[in-house]
Amino acid sequence: WSYLTFARITKDLLNKTAIDRYEPAYLVAVGNLTENMPLHTIPHFLRLIFPKRKRRISRVNVAEFLAIFCKNGIESTSVQWNSVRKITRERARDLMADDETERL
Repeated sequence: WSYLTFARITKDLLNKTAIDRYEPAYLVAVGNLTENMPLHTIPHFLRLIFPKRKRRISRVNVAEFLAIFCKNGIESTSVQWNSVRKITRERARDLMADDETERL
């Protein structure tokens, strides 16, 4: 199979709508914010982030998520909420700054 045959989600992982869904989705998928999310839970988590997505969540999509949110990238065996929170907060600040710039 070709890497290009899969629908990529990288650009959607850090948009405003997705960022607003991360914490509630993590709580549903894992149960609390202190436990790590195991790899096998990530597809369910991503379906919670993208409820209207018609295509299935692939291994490539999971790898995209790991590359953004885990310091070990696709080599990671679990995801920590602190890593997700850090990246989403940084992105939210960037989005707010972009909004301010557009208003000027």
